[in-house]
Amino acid sequence: MQRILRVLVLASIWVALWGEVSAANVVWGLVVAIVVIVAFPSIDGENGNGIRPVAAIVFFAKFAVKLVQSTWSVVVAVVRPKLALEQAIVAVPLRTDDPVVVTMVANGISLTPGTLTVDVGPDPPPGEGRVLYVHALALTSREEVVAGAHELEDLALAAFPPPTSSVARPPVPGPSAPAAEGTDHGPDGGEHQ
Repeated sequence: MQRILRVLVLASIWVALWGEVSAANVVWGLVVAIVVIVAFPSIDGENGNGIRPVAAIVFFAKFAVKLVQSTWSVVVAVVRPKLALEQAIVAVPLRTDDPVVVTMVANGISLTPGTLTVDVGPDPPPGEGRVLYVHALALTSREEVVAGAHELEDLALAAFPPPTSSVARPPVPGPSAPAAEGTDHGPDGGEHQ
């Protein structure tokens, strides 16, 4: 039943993209949907990340709100007569190392104006999450960047839950001493401005 629902959803998206409900579009939409479902069978809860449609809509809606807010703040910062920005690269420890969730968070950060994921840390030891290195154009606080990434991570975990063998890990403790204002350590271990 789940596969039939996926085929119908994908076929509906195909018809919507063509912008016309016709017999040819419906038939080709069904053909393409079946090919996608057969070619990529790992898109289910047993072999890969599942998809919760309502949580996915919430993820993309909240991302859209963040996108509008950050775009506005970048526009305001750029049109000011005196451009004073506190830039930094911030190490953001995630609570999971699931590749789908890490990719969603990293891309969400990069697509948001004013922030950019510049690197993803190496494979973590078992039981720990990945570390993202995020460039912030106008850093107000390290905690704000980390909190924003964790909010995206929580939404991505709810929308695209990993298989049961890859459950979200507890938070990774940050550095023992906070970095100086406007600086943080990058992937090479050096201090960045």
